[in-house]
Amino acid sequence: MNMLLLKNSILAQFTKLMKTTQGKVKHLILDPSLVGPLGQLTDIDFIKKLGIDKLYYLNEGAIGNTETVIYITRPKVSLVNHIVEQIRCFEQVNYYIYFVPQRRLLCDTILQDAGVLDSQKVTLGEFHLYSVPLEKDLLYMDLDKDFRYCSLEGDRTPLFYTAKGLMQIQSAYGFIPKIYGKGSNSYLVVEMLERMRREKISRGDEIILTPEIETLILLDREVDLITPMSTQLTYQGIIDEVFGIFNGTVELPAEMVIDPKAENKDPSRQRMTILLNSNDKTFLKLRDLNFSVVGKLLNQKAKEIEEFYEKRKTAQTTENFKNFTKDFPTYQKEHGRLRIHTNITESILDLTRDQSFRTLLEAEQNLLGVSDPEQSLEYIEECINKQESLIKVLRLIALYNFTNSGFEANELNSLKRDIVQTYGYKYLFTLENLSKLGMFNLKNSSSSYSKLKDTLNLFKEDINDVNDISHLWSGYAPISIRLIETLLNGFKTNSILMEEEPEEPVGPLSSDLPNLMKPSVGWGSQDVDRMLKECPGGPAFRMRQKLPTKGISINETPSGKKVIFIFFIGGCTFSEISALRFLSEKNEEYSFVIGTTKLINGNSLIESLIEKFSNED
Repeated sequence: MNMLLLKNSILAQFTKLMKTTQGKVKHLILDPSLVGPLGQLTDIDFIKKLGIDKLYYLNEGAIGNTETVIYITRPKVSLVNHIVEQIRCFEQVNYYIYFVPQRRLLCDTILQDAGVLDSQKVTLGEFHLYSVPLEKDLLYMDLDKDFRYCSLEGDRTPLFYTAKGLMQIQSAYGFIPKIYGKGSNSYLVVEMLERMRREKISRGDEIILTPEIETLILLDREVDLITPMSTQLTYQGIIDEVFGIFNGTVELPAEMVIDPKAENKDPSRQRMTILLNSNDKTFLKLRDLNFSVVGKLLNQKAKEIEEFYEKRKTAQTTENFKNFTKDFPTYQKEHGRLRIHTNITESILDLTRDQSFRTLLEAEQNLLGVSDPEQSLEYIEECINKQESLIKVLRLIALYNFTNSGFEANELNSLKRDIVQTYGYKYLFTLENLSKLGMFNLKNSSSSYSKLKDTLNLFKEDINDVNDISHLWSGYAPISIRLIETLLNGFKTNSILMEEEPEEPVGPLSSDLPNLMKPSVGWGSQDVDRMLKECPGGPAFRMRQKLPTKGISINETPSGKKVIFIFFIGGCTFSEISALRFLSEKNEEYSFVIGTTKLINGNSLIESLIEKFSNED
């Protein structure tokens, strides 16, 4: 699955939008939240070649003197209000407002009521930016707070965007014949996919491509809320926990990035942003490993680079010196990246050596192993008494709740009282949000986690078993990954089989059009389906999607493997991505491409559930 196809398709749309605007002097004004996703697709030089003179962030304040202003923004009320203010200041300018990924009636109404749409100089449009390739095996939609909107507020807009994004992928890579899913939101997305395909057929716009993806697996985040509440222990995961990774970049103190021997250093520069992707060979080697082995590998890399530099002293022939000169820029670049990753590792090591971090991990491991929950509860109470981060406290509460099937009435009331007294009464609404999502509830009669722990082998005492995904979490194996592993094993043993393609031909849209998808309950194995019923999140299902041409074959990757596209609705963590890469490398028949509505960790997920008291959307 070549991600360039999707990237080029999006860039072609972006190019068309820029070239259809009028005027010689053009200013592009971007919603700040879109800078990261757009940065994965293009750069400032490419944008300038499209006739853009200057680029600004969309915020309050007047715009500079120009003939044409192009806005690219998400349909948020606060941002549209900024646009209205700027248009009123310079009414003679040509304005183009492109909403990402689609227009919103409320925003159109604000513009209409403000009178700006009465002018012929204002043009509205859409930039259908749904899925953004981040790596050759990873794409994301960057749907902010989609878990909150879907699972807490019942807003289906992110699900509609998800379905549109999946249709965009099918437009580039062909229809996906087999779909497996788990969760209510996943099922809704598949229903939307079928409706969208019917609409395409009615327009005579059916996609006729040889499929490059054999299977789509959709998973609701609610199926496994335990994993994001646990501290990530892979290299990329723990960087995300400590520093935060946003759109493939991390912001670090300048002294961790700049070479101390470098000249002309800017003393006023406190922070610097660096890319973290597969172009960085050192990061590529480390990102999916348990953090405990990173130091050793960095030392090995340092020795390798040192040995290369020593070759300069021993180069005795012209040929030797030419080879050294040829390889020198590569090693010099790797040396610089090695210094940065060494500084990152040392900074994280300082944290992990601290007793408070060790105590946190011990509490998490006890909960995941269903061992000594009383001690973990005492630790939560201690964190509240010390006024530690509320997000840390709420992550622990959610983890305790899921692994112990809730709290006793006295425990729940005591925690609620302590949180309100320590952090403020306004957080009662946040606790209510957690309760609605099953993160802070009274104890049930039985613990589904305890059953799943045994059924899915979710916790292993041998933390050094490098042949099992559990070593990435030092013993814990996520429900989400074990479910995918179970499905793969079913494919291998033929214990999970998809029904044959329905015989009905695909015809024009009508009320009696046969189903384009053939839905069935469960994943096709009685044993697996019994286990799926124990998992939270809603129904499990499988569907065979009718292909436009009967008997069409599935493309394979250059390695001879078939492609499985695994998509998380509600977000996924970097550690889960690392685990899926681990499974993909081990699997001889399938390779994985991973998609998600949002890249998350426990902090960002809990943060999205904290009730804010403001008028901003």
